[in-house]
Amino acid sequence: MSIVNNHIPENTRKTVHKPAPYMNKQLKSAIYKKQMLHNKYLHAKSKKNWELYRQQRNLATKLRRQSIRNYFIERCTGGPKQKDFWPTIKPFLTNKGSHFDNNIVLCNNDEIINDQSNVAEIFNNYFVNVAKDIGNDNCEVDDNHPSIKSIRENCNVDGSLSFIEIKDDFVEKQINKINVNKATGFDGVSVKILKIAKPVIVKPITQLINMSIKSSEFPDDLKEAQVVPLHKKNSQLEAGNYRPVSILPVVSKFFERAIYQQLIEYFSKIFHPSLSAFRPGYGCNTALLKVIEDWKKAVDQNLYVAAVLMDLSKAFDCLPHNLLLLKLKAYGLSNEALNLIDNYLSNRKQCVKVGAYFSTWQNIYKGVPQGSILGPVLFNIFLNDIFNFVKENELYNYADDNTLSHSGPDLNGLVKSLEKESAVLIDWFANNKMKANPDKFQAIAVGNKSKSGNIKFNLDGNEILCDTEVKLLGVTIDYQLKFKTHISDICKKASRQLNVLKRIGKHLSKLGRLTIYHSYIMSNFNYCPVVWHFCGEGNTKKMEKIQERALRFIYEDFDSDYETLLLKSGLPSLKIRRLRMMAIETFKILHKESPVYLHDIINFKNVSYTFRKQQTVEIPQVRTTHFGLHSLRYAGATLWNELPDTIRAQTNLNQFKSMINNWNGNSCRCGSCRS
Repeated sequence: MSIVNNHIPENTRKTVHKPAPYMNKQLKSAIYKKQMLHNKYLHAKSKKNWELYRQQRNLATKLRRQSIRNYFIERCTGGPKQKDFWPTIKPFLTNKGSHFDNNIVLCNNDEIINDQSNVAEIFNNYFVNVAKDIGNDNCEVDDNHPSIKSIRENCNVDGSLSFIEIKDDFVEKQINKINVNKATGFDGVSVKILKIAKPVIVKPITQLINMSIKSSEFPDDLKEAQVVPLHKKNSQLEAGNYRPVSILPVVSKFFERAIYQQLIEYFSKIFHPSLSAFRPGYGCNTALLKVIEDWKKAVDQNLYVAAVLMDLSKAFDCLPHNLLLLKLKAYGLSNEALNLIDNYLSNRKQCVKVGAYFSTWQNIYKGVPQGSILGPVLFNIFLNDIFNFVKENELYNYADDNTLSHSGPDLNGLVKSLEKESAVLIDWFANNKMKANPDKFQAIAVGNKSKSGNIKFNLDGNEILCDTEVKLLGVTIDYQLKFKTHISDICKKASRQLNVLKRIGKHLSKLGRLTIYHSYIMSNFNYCPVVWHFCGEGNTKKMEKIQERALRFIYEDFDSDYETLLLKSGLPSLKIRRLRMMAIETFKILHKESPVYLHDIINFKNVSYTFRKQQTVEIPQVRTTHFGLHSLRYAGATLWNELPDTIRAQTNLNQFKSMINNWNGNSCRCGSCRS
């Protein structure tokens, strides 16, 4: 850093309150004069004073509109390639990231705190101590712990894991692919500096990482985290409504990545197939697809279906290090590898940054740092044995979201089974020093048959009634699986963003308007679309109407019909887009490129003779329209069989995507096309 400061020193600037970005001297003077005349009118309400104020008000409004227009023209005329385009547009469409510029006000002990240094200190005390009292101190952490016994009984490990040293090209590759916009840690070494100095620092960093692996010591300087509080939801005055994100030194990511890759390779065969978070090829989309398809299949078979959605407190922050190390040992990590992980977790420190203010440093004794590379995989390892304790039901997991589901012909048996294994999981969380909140659990009974039973559960002394709809992984699911509320929510959000686009879009080029549409408005319809594709004709038309309104404004064409607008823009309808995504998901399932738990949804036909059409799949027998015909296992299979032979014959995913993106549907009347 002394070399960096000598050759490329930082420029220090005093932070000041930013006025409206379009504000200029002339407009500021006009607004001041308007306010002065308004005060004069309030003091003496005469016709002359009112007329003077009215004229100045109209002038200020005119200047404001001209200023806004000039502001956008100067910064956005060149379109998305212009440097100032996104910083200018983003604040109008989302408040994501705005916390870095705004002061945070907290309410602490019924006192409003707006001094930013005090706010930073309050946040740090809260984040460090929030999980202090979580965990059952009466549970012994030793080789007789239930989870350790379960791992040894159920996990057949061949050999053990010892971390091996890396080569220079590993560090060079990490420096090349890291984003230059990544935040800089407390050490002040930015990604840009590392990229500039790459020719001379690759070998030293490689040697340092290998020394760390060989000595089983993780450098203390790389354990110092600068924490930024991110607002999640509800009141911004409460520290509990903020999530701590750790900004670690950039170099620490290279150290962590070297360990991470070896851990992932080793645990890829150990992780339970239903563990969906932080794994390549897995995600919210695949986890939700599994849940919805299982529920639809069960309801289609005339079974009762219900699920309990579990709530945990500060799951990442309360992980006990000693129990995590015991689990790693049970999974087969060598003593040297354990010592390195132990050293990585111990002696960690953090301070909180709020604006330009920093809190004091405090030690961390529990949990894994959110924002690190190793944190998520260590959380998965810690949680992996929970599936060994579920015998009768299906457990769907994504990070700290756990959903326990059961289906069966007997309603009383369903309730007893879910109550029994919910109690087992509550005990598992307690034994693993995590905190479940049964009073905040949610439950849902799927299908009209299940709902008519008025199902309720008694969980740890709390009576949980089944809701008509619940929110799981960002998707609102109703008991009929029609997704009416979810579609309504995303349409409202898309409409608000479209209205913003209409206000600022008159100052933008056609390319700029189209880019904003794809980046913000379209993204609302791209989150897990296969999950809620069968949402009904009315909801489908509602979404298409938003796209039609957007295209009319972008192309300034208010006369052509929707089909003409789609041809002009080169875009498919939202329905065709979802069908393409369904075809891609079907391809992944058939060619085993999706998670294992989806592989049995759709299968190729297994016949010994040749059909006219090749690479076709089996069409399952179903009973109902909504839960049978309108399911991925049926509609996806039917859609696949209706694809042209040249598309079905592809074996490479990228080639398949390229071809399916030029496919605009067909005239078939399968379940997916009718919905």
